[in-house]
Amino acid sequence: NWLREGTVDRMIQSIRREANARQQIIYDQLHGIALNMEENAFHFWLKFPKTVSWHPTELAIELRSKGISSVASVAFATDNHPPHAMRVCFGGPFNRSDVTEQMQRLKETLFEPPHLNQTRY
Repeated sequence: NWLREGTVDRMIQSIRREANARQQIIYDQLHGIALNMEENAFHFWLKFPKTVSWHPTELAIELRSKGISSVASVAFATDNHPPHAMRVCFGGPFNRSDVTEQMQRLKETLFEPPHLNQTRY
């Protein structure tokens, strides 16, 4: 039985190690940007710096077109005042190299003026 043999515990530990390794990549790639990320999580909240001119919904659409799983804060809001932020997921079948590339694309896009992007709404 998986439970008694410790297989489940080993699987959980392996998943946590992978989450934490990916988190370290994200902290390295997005250094200096306000993030809220719980230990062992496969997602984080990105609070937009004041210098960013994107609206969270528009940026989420743009990032999804680039293969980055993201959702604007309005989708989680319980009032009419969502924070200027978005939720970014980095779990799933990606490998660490993919996460590195995704975070590089995210950072480049975040600080790029919206009108210079290819995606049209």
